[in-house]
Amino acid sequence: MLNQTIFIKIIKILLSPFSILYGIIIDIRNLLYDWGMLKSYSFPAPVISIGNITLGGTGKTPFTIFLAKKLQNQFKQIAIVSRGYGRQSRGLQIVSDGKEVKCKPALAGDEPYLIARSLPGVIVAVSENRIEALQFIIDHYRVDLIILDDAFQHRSVKRDIDIVLLNARQPFKYNLPLPSGTLREFQHNLSRADIILHTNVDEVNKSHCIQFKLDLQFNSKTKLGSLIDLDFKPADKISDLPVKKAYAFAGIAHPENFKNALLKEGLEIINFKMFKDHHSYTLKDMQIISKACLQKKCSLIICTEKDLVKIQEFERSQLPFIEHDQKIYGASLDFIVEDEERLIKTVTNFDPPLTPPKRGIGNAPLGRG
Repeated sequence: MLNQTIFIKIIKILLSPFSILYGIIIDIRNLLYDWGMLKSYSFPAPVISIGNITLGGTGKTPFTIFLAKKLQNQFKQIAIVSRGYGRQSRGLQIVSDGKEVKCKPALAGDEPYLIARSLPGVIVAVSENRIEALQFIIDHYRVDLIILDDAFQHRSVKRDIDIVLLNARQPFKYNLPLPSGTLREFQHNLSRADIILHTNVDEVNKSHCIQFKLDLQFNSKTKLGSLIDLDFKPADKISDLPVKKAYAFAGIAHPENFKNALLKEGLEIINFKMFKDHHSYTLKDMQIISKACLQKKCSLIICTEKDLVKIQEFERSQLPFIEHDQKIYGASLDFIVEDEERLIKTVTNFDPPLTPPKRGIGNAPLGRG
């Protein structure tokens, strides 16, 4: 183990010149946008960008759901646009038209699909080309607010507010950009952010949150909420489960966080299986999990809500859990902001304020600015 750690450190040192070069290239690109040599497109509706400066695992999806729910009173029709990382499709896909979910998880991507299931009435679209997606939404729907998911580095779309999430469990004060580090760009580019939201904050790591020269900083955390069944209906709370012995698995950026959260809820985890982020589950995966539960005489299986959206796509008759009377649930996440009221007021009363179009949009032209 020690030799492996030393080997990884050596590799990172060898790659560090490439990281610096990559960071400089991104800085040059940012300057070209700042100077107007690369164009940013504007749209006739307020745009909020939610993003980060590191690779994955900051909680963008639960925060996107949280923010959209909080803003639905002020903005009648909200649209969320994402790239749809990990999906088995290309091009523009309308995941939800605000009336019904129109895409399966494989075509939408697990996170956009989860957003669509969690936010009835919200339009959700995915596309590698965000401008194409936004223009389609402008042409076909009347929207009052657009939220861009994972778009801090996507500067071809002008935004009214940039919200950047930083994971308090992963301080990056001395981190480098890719490939030796986990930064998408040098840390100083956080000066573009309007609001910084520290996620996964607790009493232990609160003092580790990097305090940037920005007044609008907030602390947040997530906790496990109610369990969701295969029909995506609320089930028991974890604390109310009649049995406490469970098999658990997760295909997310930091699966160990999910395991620790389950342990805090008092569950006895007989086995925890980690899959890569955005893993595409197969029936063989399900059979392996079911067999392990049989061997351990365990009838309770818990995964993340993000994992469940893909498992629910299997025919019930194909799932081995049904045959062996094993219950599988997804654990939902509750997003908690310490100063929630101030955050929402900051967003809605931003300078200039986010003002919905008077009569919606519909067929509005693309602008440049």
